[in-house]
Amino acid sequence: RDFPYYVRKVVARGGSTDNHATSGLKFRILREFMLVGCSVLLSDVDIAWMRDPFPALYGDADVEGMTDGFDDVSSYGAPGSGVIAGPGRGAYRIFARNSGMFYISATNESLRMMERMAHRMATESIWDQTAYNEEQFY
Repeated sequence: RDFPYYVRKVVARGGSTDNHATSGLKFRILREFMLVGCSVLLSDVDIAWMRDPFPALYGDADVEGMTDGFDDVSSYGAPGSGVIAGPGRGAYRIFARNSGMFYISATNESLRMMERMAHRMATESIWDQTAYNEEQFY
């Protein structure tokens, strides 16, 4: 059939094929869509949609997404979220946004974020979700 499609061969830093390396490649692709003015709903392959997600979006931010939290405390990375930093020491996550499902509006600010993310994934040894959170909060 003659369906529109997009094919882009991308290779992770160092040629790695592990899940963190390949997951980081999405920011390079998102940047390309944003350069032509396309907003994107990104969904990793381990997400199943049971209904149309667009009515749940507020539309009041450049980036809207889900959290890894399971209640109000852990959703915001607050103290007491149950993340353990070592033997006998409690800790907490500062951020809890998940980089596997989000909607990004085609704005100049979002484009700059995708450019920074693509650069970081190509030059740093960092988990994409950590960098994604850092770029939104710092």
